[in-house]
Amino acid sequence: MPVTPILLLKLRETLGEEAATDLVSWVDQATARELGHIRELAELHYGRFDARLEQRLAEMRADLGGRMDGMRAELVERTDGMRAESAGVRTELVERIDGVRADLTGRSETLRADLYGRTEMLRADLNDLRTTVAAQRADLIKWMFLFWVGTIVPLAGLMVALVKL
Repeated sequence: MPVTPILLLKLRETLGEEAATDLVSWVDQATARELGHIRELAELHYGRFDARLEQRLAEMRADLGGRMDGMRAELVERTDGMRAESAGVRTELVERIDGVRADLTGRSETLRADLYGRTEMLRADLNDLRTTVAAQRADLIKWMFLFWVGTIVPLAGLMVALVKL
């Protein structure tokens, strides 16, 4: 700490030139020594603070690392669980789709067979209908022939009777 000019004048007047200079130099040396001690203490405290800070940072890093490892493990576990669950759902869906596909294939085969059977029945019915129509036509022609013959014979007899008259 510097000595003010007023204090230096007062010391010179009271103690004299040489004693004032010795006193000022002694105070400067004591101040320098005390500043050195203060620096050493400050460096010592700073070193302790720095060591504690490093230790706490290392602890925090370890704690954060442990937490992050735990979170990673939990995330991996959840992801694996979700994968297993989605695989199960996928398997179930594939089974359902295969079941529906098999059911639809069976139904389509049944419908195809039923349709084929009905078509065959319709063809048989159509053939029966043709046969029936042909038989009725033959009967109709036979009955028409008999009607014409039955009509022509009396008409011919009537014409012969009229010609003889």
